[in-house]
Amino acid sequence: MRARSIVITAAAVGGVLVSTQAYSTIDHTPSTAPRSDGIVLMQNTSELGTRNSPVPLGQAQAVGADWEVTVVGVDTNATSKVLAENQFNDPPAEGRQFVIVRAAAKYVGGDTGTPWPDLEFRYYGSSGNTYSTYNDSCGVIPDPLRDVGELYPGATGTGNQCFAVPADQIAGGAVIVDAGSSYDGSTRQFFAIG
Repeated sequence: MRARSIVITAAAVGGVLVSTQAYSTIDHTPSTAPRSDGIVLMQNTSELGTRNSPVPLGQAQAVGADWEVTVVGVDTNATSKVLAENQFNDPPAEGRQFVIVRAAAKYVGGDTGTPWPDLEFRYYGSSGNTYSTYNDSCGVIPDPLRDVGELYPGATGTGNQCFAVPADQIAGGAVIVDAGSSYDGSTRQFFAIG
């Protein structure tokens, strides 16, 4: 992959602003070719939003063409909050605990969008398993993202997603967000939980 950087230098000369521009292309293609001195250099090929380089907590990231998502906060021990939200909520299965992810979804498309059908959230456990909001449901949760209605361009909706995750897979995990219409993983983004 190639990236282009632009450097702009400006200086005032005799009261007139003079600027110069320099363009360079950086090659991010992995290379293991040895240099003339025999040293092999490995270029950093990690792109933000991958398993190896998740988007930091609080940072926005494009998910597909129509959405910009920010994981605002993560409560990795939200079982008591979920049980307090509704008297009919069941506790998580043995060995699991509820994890609440608070996310902001900004619609940047051309028409309108609604976060809950357009975006798919999953918890990526430290052993590589994923957990959805549909399997082993948390029940009724506080301020769910599914309550956010239709958004017009530039509007943001914020809410919670909840996952029942084995306790031993929470640390070192991440949040996965896909554009709902992408079944091939091409829009998949990983977000750090802390």
